[in-house]
Formats: sequence, C-alpha cells, structure tokens
Amino acid sequence: MVDTKYCNCCGETKPLSDFNKNKRSKDGHYYYCSKCANKKSKKSYYKKSSEERHQYYIKHKRGKQLEYQRERRKDPLIRRKHNLQKIHQETGCSYDELIKFYNIQFKKQQGRCALCGLHESELSKHFDIDHNHSKIGYKSLRGLLCSGCNLGIGNLRDDAELCLRAYQYLRSH
Repeated sequence: MVDTKYCNCCGETKPLSDFNKNKRSKDGHYYYCSKCANKKSKKSYYKKSSEERHQYYIKHKRGKQLEYQRERRKDPLIRRKHNLQKIHQETGCSYDELIKFYNIQFKKQQGRCALCGLHESELSKHFDIDHNHSKIGYKSLRGLLCSGCNLGIGNLRDDAELCLRAYQYLRSH
C-alpha cells in the first residue's frame, strides 16, 4: 500500500494524511494536498464579489433550504418527532416511552389540552408533552398541553406560587 502521494499543484510528494478523502478517485484521496486545496478554494471564493457570492447562495443554497423547511412543516410526524427528541434530551426518557406516554395521556385527556380544554383537532399542531424541569425520567412527564398553555407555564417558570399570583392578578383586574 502506498503511503505517499504526489500533489498536482505544489509538485511535492507528501504523506496520504495530508490529502483530503475523495471517494471518486482511484486511491480515495484528492489530487491536491490539503494546503493547496485550501489556497485554491480561497482564491476562487475571493475572485467573486460579495454580491456574486450572495446571489449564488440565494440561487443554489437558500432555495433548497427553504424547500426542505417547507416540507418539514407540512409533515406533522416530523414536527412531532422533533418535539419528542427535545423532550428526550431534557428528561432522559426513550423515544418509545414518550410515544407510549403521549398515546396513553391523549386517551386519558380525551384529545384535549389539560389546561384550556381545546381539542387537538382545533389546533394547528400536536400537543406538547409538559414535563417538570427539575425532575428527570418518566415521572417528570405531567400531561399534554397546547403550545399556548405550555408556553404560559414555561414563562411562569413552572412556579406554582407565580401561577397563583398571576391568577389573583387577572381576577383583580
């Protein structure tokens, strides 16, 4: 096996570790060493004006990114999975445990938000799983809330005293 390679740019023979990998070439590495590749890349990048670079981004990258985001927003399962992944990271519960909890709680709550009572069919997205931020594990999961109620509790920092004061404030005004 060959441990060195000739760089077509600088003309030096260097160890293979100095060449980036390339699946398409026969030996699995680029024709230029990493240093030469970086120089070539910077040179071609700065040949273009900032306006040309911006137009290239808009035409080739941004359009694909927006299309990808639109597709993700359309698919409720992808959105739901993303929310569950966030809760998985915060609570340590497995994805399967979260799905099981969601389905059981959904039946218990008859498809309604635990606070305001709105039915899921009246909402634009799935319920959020409310959880206690000071606990970890399955026991930290509390119930299903619409995003408005979940944000409200979150903004009140999961503090029952603060919720009570907010209630008293609203009643008095």
